[in-house]
Amino acid sequence: MTGGQYDIIGSDPRGTGKTLSVDCYKDSEERTRAWLLTPASTNSSDAALGAASSYNEQYAQRCFQNERVAGSVMSTAFVARDFMKIVDALTLEGEDGLLRYWGKMEEYPNRRATTY
Repeated sequence: MTGGQYDIIGSDPRGTGKTLSVDCYKDSEERTRAWLLTPASTNSSDAALGAASSYNEQYAQRCFQNERVAGSVMSTAFVARDFMKIVDALTLEGEDGLLRYWGKMEEYPNRRATTY
C-alpha cells in the first residue's frame, strides 16, 4: 500500500471507538426521553432556534454531570498529546520524529492538525 515507505497506524481519538467511552445519559430511558424532546428543526418556528439552544445547553450540562471525570481528559489538546506519544514511540524505533497524518479533512481533524 505504501511501498514500504510508511508505517500505517490507526488511532481512535479519546471518546470514540473503543477508547474511554462517554455516555451523557444515566440509562436508556433518559436517552429516549431526550431524543423525543430534541427539536427536529431550528427553522420551523420563531421559537425553534431558542428551543434548540436550550436543549443543547441542557445536554451539555447533563454530560458535565454524568461524565465529569472522563470528560475532563477529552479535548483537542489531549488528542494532540496522544499523537505526540505515538511520534515519540516511533522516534525510539528509529523514525525521524515527524507525523504524517492522513485522514478525513473535516473540521475536527483540521483542528487536531493545527493544535499538533
